Amino acid sequence: MVRNITGTLIDVARGHLPESAIDERLASPGPYRGYTAPGHGLTLMEVEFGGIKNYEL
Repeated sequence: MVRNITGTLIDVARGHLPESAIDERLASPGPYRGYTAPGHGLTLMEVEFGGIKNYEL
């Protein structure tokens, strides 16, 4: 999931997708079709929801 979100953000930054694609991709059940960031060095460091930290590395 993190790789898919990262890939979508990269596509938006490069101008390949509109910003609205972020919400559409997050709301869709999948499967993901598009650029997926490689897993090299991509690390989830922290999750925060509503100001509450649920996980911290």
